[in-house]
Amino acid sequence: MQKAALYITALVLPFLLFLGISWLLPGVLVVTESQFTRAPPDLVFELLDSHEGMEQWAHWAEEERPGLSAGPGSGPSEGVGCTWVWEMDGQPWGSMSIEELEEGQRIVYAVAYSESEIQRILEIEPDGLATRITWTERALLSSSMQRWLGLIAHESVRSELSKALRTLDAAAADLQAARMTPKDPAGDDDSSP
Repeated sequence: MQKAALYITALVLPFLLFLGISWLLPGVLVVTESQFTRAPPDLVFELLDSHEGMEQWAHWAEEERPGLSAGPGSGPSEGVGCTWVWEMDGQPWGSMSIEELEEGQRIVYAVAYSESEIQRILEIEPDGLATRITWTERALLSSSMQRWLGLIAHESVRSELSKALRTLDAAAADLQAARMTPKDPAGDDDSSP
């Protein structure tokens, strides 16, 4: 009987320590990353506040996750309430909805996936001839496991943000170049005689 109590204590005590210590860990993970782009702030913002804009850059996560697809969700096609959804192998996986925006300056998304609640904030500000894009992720760590994982997730999240910002920068450069390319008044792209 005493051995059984000792075995139970040996099994239960580490679990209780794991749970107890987890509630002393931070309940929020905050990661911020910045990128400069040569595109003007209004053009960058245009890529962030609509389905059409997101379609041009918001596929960075799909490259590393086979079976993941993304596209427009329900609600308006731009502005507050505009939603982008992800599916994994045809099953709902997550969503990103615009919660608030300050035209040309700041946009806040509510992101939900894999039992996570994330606030995604993108701030756009002119910086000389460039534009600085600052991306902040605030993840609520509501479970014991999430709090433990939060200790090691910082660098992987930063890497994801960096990749997303590079993709956004490239989309902004492409959009800027497309708008600077003169159009043939006759509507014919072939300028050969």
